[in-house]
Amino acid sequence: MECDAWHVYLVACADGTLYCGIAKDLARRLAEHNGVLPGGARYTRGRRPVVLLASKACAGRGEALKLERAIKSRPREEKLSFMQLEETLNFLIAEDDDCRRLMQIPGIGPLTATMLASEIGNGAGFSSGPSMKKRP
Repeated sequence: MECDAWHVYLVACADGTLYCGIAKDLARRLAEHNGVLPGGARYTRGRRPVVLLASKACAGRGEALKLERAIKSRPREEKLSFMQLEETLNFLIAEDDDCRRLMQIPGIGPLTATMLASEIGNGAGFSSGPSMKKRP
């Protein structure tokens, strides 16, 4: 994993609440949240220690901010499952040739790619052009 990648992370605080944030250096940021290093969010200062529940590497700061906002907008019970869904989709895409090809199409996201690849696997077929098969 590149050190230049931005990470979206979800931590559990000692009082049972969740906190979501972004960082380039996840280990440093967690140390700040736990008071090992100076800094950290005001929210977590009175709720130490915090424990990392999930994280996701993003291509850039903008992508990380969008994912953070999406997570923060969800109810508590959906936050962790949302992060796990992202990891599951990324795994499926990495393991499936059709998913990888579909993800290269502008505007196709991970969920759409996995759904379309599933249809392809069910016999819909993936083609880059007209079929050359002769009809009986």
